[in-house]
Amino acid sequence: MKRFAALVEALTATRSTARKTSLVADYFGEAEERDAAWALHLLAGGRLERTLGPSQLLEEVSRL
Repeated sequence: MKRFAALVEALTATRSTARKTSLVADYFGEAEERDAAWALHLLAGGRLERTLGPSQLLEEVSRL
């Protein structure tokens, strides 16, 4: 997840299409299949099903 977050941050920090292409190619060249599948889904505009509300999510994360 940290690598994907870094990818998104880098993508939003540049306006260069060539740089974005390079960043995405590097990410997918090194990502594990499962991570690559989720990244493709999210980068293509896919959404996650909401299973917990914000307060429930905060409660669960605070237990970690």
